[in-house]
Amino acid sequence: MEITERFGKVEDIMSRTFNVVKEDEFLSKVVGMFKEGEAKPTEALIVVDSKGGYKGVLTERMIIRSRLDPKETKVKAVYRPAPKLNPKDDAIEAVILMIENDLKHIPVIEDNNIVGLVVDVDVLEKAVKGDFGLKPVKDIMTKEPKVIEERVSIASAMALMREEGVSRLPVVRGDKLVGIISIHDIVEQAVLPRDKIRFGDFAGDKPKPLSNPVKGIMTKPVITISPNTILKDAVRLMLEHNIASLIVLDKGKIAGIVTKTDILSAIAQEKRIGKSRLLVQFSFNRMSVDSTEQERMLADMESFARKYSNHLGEGVITVYFKQHREKWRNLPFIHCRIMIKSEGGQYVGISNGWGFSHALQNALEHAERQILKGKEMEYRFVDEFINKMLELWH
Repeated sequence: MEITERFGKVEDIMSRTFNVVKEDEFLSKVVGMFKEGEAKPTEALIVVDSKGGYKGVLTERMIIRSRLDPKETKVKAVYRPAPKLNPKDDAIEAVILMIENDLKHIPVIEDNNIVGLVVDVDVLEKAVKGDFGLKPVKDIMTKEPKVIEERVSIASAMALMREEGVSRLPVVRGDKLVGIISIHDIVEQAVLPRDKIRFGDFAGDKPKPLSNPVKGIMTKPVITISPNTILKDAVRLMLEHNIASLIVLDKGKIAGIVTKTDILSAIAQEKRIGKSRLLVQFSFNRMSVDSTEQERMLADMESFARKYSNHLGEGVITVYFKQHREKWRNLPFIHCRIMIKSEGGQYVGISNGWGFSHALQNALEHAERQILKGKEMEYRFVDEFINKMLELWH
């Protein structure tokens, strides 16, 4: 049975319990909802206008990442416009929207009324009940992830995360796994306390200096699994421990890491099997991108996928964009990260550029260098790469 049929419709997996907040409310009210348990830390609030019309979603993470004073800032300054689903849509569409928009929650609208919310954990629970849940994690995990020594500074961990385009790192003492550090840990213990003081709230813990070693804020003990652990058991552990990732150990050594996003991407790939060997996904977040430029970038990615399809085999290529404030000739400064997970290996291409297309091209060249490095590629690919480098030689 095809995964689309097995997954059912949006109405089969959506939650009919959700919280709503108006866009003109101050963030302090929302913060209070999270503190008092009216809303869970992992929950998304659905944002509406004064007439109850749907606007988007708001999470605790969005508030924290904004670094704005909740007492002075309204919801409309922070919430994210999010795509919406209809109850009769195929549930698999929720997975694709989550990946493309880097969201964990997708509202469900029917006849202009908000009727539900699809949450990533509900999607995962549903997906692993069938044959998909019997797959071993080794098929989708990120192999040989970057690690960091426990004595290394928090600032260095942040720099490595940015360089590698990851949100968490296993922490080691020599070859031994002793913890895991995530962006969430750094924000909670080093950034958020500093912001609270800035906003005049002196209660709570003092901020940890970024020069402190990561062992002071890492999470331990670490929940681990083996490469042959099936996805059904991996998801169960994530839900039981309320975590978004698991470290994979093989004979005591770190073999990989698997996240909720990895599993969602694998679900989306199942839908595309038979259509394309490599699934290309874009995540534009809340950014507005001209349709012509989107088509051009999709063509560039499809060309890249065809070029390396024999080497990469089946897999998923996800392209993430982040827009910075700087502009040059009306072009925004864009950070682009390309994540490639395939049968032929796992690669990352990271770069910046003026405008989306420029950033994508730079990141693609970085990804090409990763693919070509140490690989026995066809000579024509190597020649093409050399020619590109020579074009930059003045």
